[in-house]
Amino acid sequence: FRCFMSNFRQAYLATLGFDRNESSTRSEFDTLLLDFSGGGEVSESGSGSQPWRASVSLPALRSLSFKSGVVPRWRRIVWKVLLGMLPPTPAVWDEVTKSRADEFEVLVSATRVAFFSELSSLSENNEQVLLRMYTLRKLLKSAAANGNPPPSLRELADGLEPDEEARVRAAMREMSAVYPTSSSDAFWCGTRFLEMNSLTAMNAASASYTTLLSPTEHYVQTLDTLFKRELPELSEHLETLQVNVRQVTGTWFRSLFAETLSRSLVHEIWDRLMCAPVDCIVYFALGLLRELKEPLLAINSTEKASSLLENPVLSKSFSRSLLLIAQDLSPRIEEVRDASTQRKTEGPSALQSSARSPQENSWPEIRYGLNSPLVRALQFLLREKGLSSFFSVDGYYGRRTANAVKKLNAQVFVSESSD
Repeated sequence: FRCFMSNFRQAYLATLGFDRNESSTRSEFDTLLLDFSGGGEVSESGSGSQPWRASVSLPALRSLSFKSGVVPRWRRIVWKVLLGMLPPTPAVWDEVTKSRADEFEVLVSATRVAFFSELSSLSENNEQVLLRMYTLRKLLKSAAANGNPPPSLRELADGLEPDEEARVRAAMREMSAVYPTSSSDAFWCGTRFLEMNSLTAMNAASASYTTLLSPTEHYVQTLDTLFKRELPELSEHLETLQVNVRQVTGTWFRSLFAETLSRSLVHEIWDRLMCAPVDCIVYFALGLLRELKEPLLAINSTEKASSLLENPVLSKSFSRSLLLIAQDLSPRIEEVRDASTQRKTEGPSALQSSARSPQENSWPEIRYGLNSPLVRALQFLLREKGLSSFFSVDGYYGRRTANAVKKLNAQVFVSESSD
């Protein structure tokens, strides 16, 4: 009788839109992020009145986000932590956010000067403005890294390659939807997300790495190999109908699914892409093909099959099946890398997929003598490690702060060597 009532209760609550699994996931995020002395609403960027934990466990946050997806209530905060835009110490979130916002305003001003005629009448949260900011920043970084002068007006006007531009537009558009009140957060999160999902080419002779402009073709080739092996019946059926599957899947990858799926599904997939190697996007594409297998096999029209692939009609259960897709396909990541990313090219070069690592997060450089909110953030972090007696939290990177950093490094190295 108790079992019957429990099942009846679950079924009844489901009809009212209450998802027990979603509630459980929300509770897990609350436990991971909050020091339970009260609830409250989620603040947009900083600690505010939230009862945050002293430090957020990044491994646990990645594991939970990949396993369950990020509940919408927490997405604004969790994405910034997963992308490295915020450190795992909530006490300094406000300081870091302010530093990012200041850097954003400088870049906005520079971009408006460089593209004055095009951007003069547009607001800073406009997609075109964010695209041009990304372009200017990338060209300036590339020139500085190679010891070249700043880009010319002609180089700025040329912009990005079409494939890369499509990815940047999609990333900035979706991030603006998640951060509607903060153009700074939208830009930096979009930029970091694109960097995390890039591919690099390694030259074995010089041991140098170069970011590839277009990873789309690589993903398409990898998916084509997997598709024929995992879903041979569907592959042969679409080939018989002369459906250009490579062209359609290229559209999926070019926009990171943003031009194909609903916004909620796109965000659920991106939750996972922020926690796993870049090749995972291929597995979600394969999972999408698997979800469409039955309706596609029932179609005998090239036009209708192509239309379904371009505008998939998915059941409500697809978001829940994302977890099963990840669990089923994740063990094959290394296999796919060996098969399709470490292929030989002319000479001693090889293509390698960039694996995501928490150490790869991009942080502004702090130099001796700097006086900024970012230094205050560093000093707060040092104080959390018990080094507060060495300096004052004043935002100045002087001798005492530098000595505290050296002492922390020594402690870390001793701990690693003892392990």
